[in-house]
Amino acid sequence: IYFQGLSCCKPELKLQCTPASPIIDPHLSPDGTMLAYVSDSELHVLNLEDGEVKPLTSGAGVNCVSCSLRLRRIWCFW
Repeated sequence: IYFQGLSCCKPELKLQCTPASPIIDPHLSPDGTMLAYVSDSELHVLNLEDGEVKPLTSGAGVNCVSCSLRLRRIWCFW
């Protein structure tokens, strides 16, 4: 996932994915400082200012249908 500021001419790589570990359903926080996404069947949050990634779930296993559904509500509680 790349981000580009309005005053910048070059996009910056913020989050890299692979075919084995795609980034699913990314959403920006309302204030634009974080990006929530599903990867490897788990919900993660990327701090766009310092690049730190925090996993919010663990142990989802292979069936994680509810992760992307919960992602739409995560900013209400963050």
